[in-house]
Amino acid sequence: MFARRLVLSTAGIDAPQGAARRRILAHAEAGATVVADQPGDAAWWRTEGLKPLRGDPDRQFFSLGRGQLVAYKEPITDPGEFALDLVDIVGQRRRAARLWNSRAGLALATVAPRSGAVRGKAALHVVNYSQPAATPVLARIQGVFSQATLLSPEAEPSPLKVARRGTSSEVAIPQLVRVATVVFS
Repeated sequence: MFARRLVLSTAGIDAPQGAARRRILAHAEAGATVVADQPGDAAWWRTEGLKPLRGDPDRQFFSLGRGQLVAYKEPITDPGEFALDLVDIVGQRRRAARLWNSRAGLALATVAPRSGAVRGKAALHVVNYSQPAATPVLARIQGVFSQATLLSPEAEPSPLKVARRGTSSEVAIPQLVRVATVVFS
């Protein structure tokens, strides 16, 4: 379970206690990056085994087990800048999902339904906050898959051609109006 998480953000949460705290830190010990913004006396994330790696003006990096902990020196105040920091921490090559040719689209990679009419291993949900796309939207999800099915309110489920891109799979959504889901198997 822990190995599948690249980054776990705890920014802005109340200080976890007991089992919740141990579970969060276990992600870093298993190889993920845990990001925290609770400095000073509120630094609930301080634990045995933290080893300083490096620092910059805004944050300190520590190793913990097979992963790391990134501790901001101040609470997060700009969510947009923080989101870009998280993309940098994950790295462009390991992002869970990406979109191209979508002016205001958001993508969310999730686990797909395991039973029902359309089932698979992963799903990519895309929400378009702009005008309907005039050309196909290219969507990429982390993981290697051989089949994809497009679900949208405007049409019946339809298969999409899947292209492998390193450790990712890519499809072209022919028409993105408001929302679409691509189920990968």
